[in-house]
Amino acid sequence: MNKKSTLIYQDDGVTPLLPGKHRKQCPLPSKGKSLPEAGPDYTVLDLETTGLQKKRHEIIEITALRVRGNVITDVFTTLVKPVNPPEAFITDLTGITGRMLSGAPPLEKVLPSFLDFLGDDLLMGYNIPFDLGFLNAECITFCDRLITNDYVDVMRVAKRCLPELQHHRLTDVASCLGLSTAGAHRAESDCRMTHLCYQKLKDKTA
Repeated sequence: MNKKSTLIYQDDGVTPLLPGKHRKQCPLPSKGKSLPEAGPDYTVLDLETTGLQKKRHEIIEITALRVRGNVITDVFTTLVKPVNPPEAFITDLTGITGRMLSGAPPLEKVLPSFLDFLGDDLLMGYNIPFDLGFLNAECITFCDRLITNDYVDVMRVAKRCLPELQHHRLTDVASCLGLSTAGAHRAESDCRMTHLCYQKLKDKTA
């Protein structure tokens, strides 16, 4: 059965801390560094979850796109069976239903192959500290390790390149850049949107 983590996190929301009185003195191994830009090779990741709180909510979809030479070359994507079915507002947002998840593998079966797919790549995502926080809570629970890859947060890149936007949600940025937002709030679609947004934003800073 999927266990929920009771980890406490540093202020970055990504790096868990050891419990109890040793928390401040003995943080778990550090997360990777946040970088301002990526080269031509990286892996984009995204999650869909049953909510925003790592302690209470669960991952229900996980996707990673391997990029080589700025081109997507491989895809890892799967639904994930949670302990509790998603609430109605999550189904309305994502289109993911309890019935769709009933035959999906549990997270403990998915994580090892997902981590193998990531390897030691530079990671990329949209508000990626959120995704890494969720993943690291579960990685500690099921794999006794953390994701320590360096990463690029495309939301930070967008705020730097498009300061005139009132909101910097992924769909806002994609629309501003003339990209399709079809399939938003599904992990693979959001990964592809993030990759394309980064490619466009990178051109703006060249």
